[in-house]
Amino acid sequence: MRTWIQQKGLIPVFLFGFAVWFLWDGLIGWPRSNERFDAHERLKDKSDEWPKLCAKNGWTTEAPHKRYTRGETNLQLAIAALTGSISVFSLVFWLRAKKSFIRSEADAVITPSGRRVPYSSITDMDLRKWKSKGLATVAYSLDGAKGRFILDDAKYEPTALDAILDDIRQQTAGQAKVNE
Repeated sequence: MRTWIQQKGLIPVFLFGFAVWFLWDGLIGWPRSNERFDAHERLKDKSDEWPKLCAKNGWTTEAPHKRYTRGETNLQLAIAALTGSISVFSLVFWLRAKKSFIRSEADAVITPSGRRVPYSSITDMDLRKWKSKGLATVAYSLDGAKGRFILDDAKYEPTALDAILDDIRQQTAGQAKVNE
């Protein structure tokens, strides 16, 4: 699970980094570049003044290649807003998933959502993807309501999940339908 937590925790960090980068371009970088471009256009015919202005402002003497339009700058800000929003959403998702766990007890399984599901309530197990992808779906019927939870060895410790799956199989032998 630690690997999954670390990998998924990097997503909001990278998205936030992109949001800051696009925000900087839209608010600071591109307007400064436009200022430099305009100055170069004004001094195009006065080649001796361009190096002096560059030295004064800390600019490179290389001629600027482009002037950014207001639409391009606004697009940078829109992308910053989008990636920033997605980073917040993914951070919330990551924080919630980070706290989830699954465990088996003597007479029940505690699901990732924290629900206690007695073994006697388990009706089906879909293990068709267990060997190839490490995914198993367990269905149950509890208090008249049906539900399911997923055993995912990318999110949880695979060895522990094998033990939990063995517990479920032993406790539900003959009563739960198993698809392998």
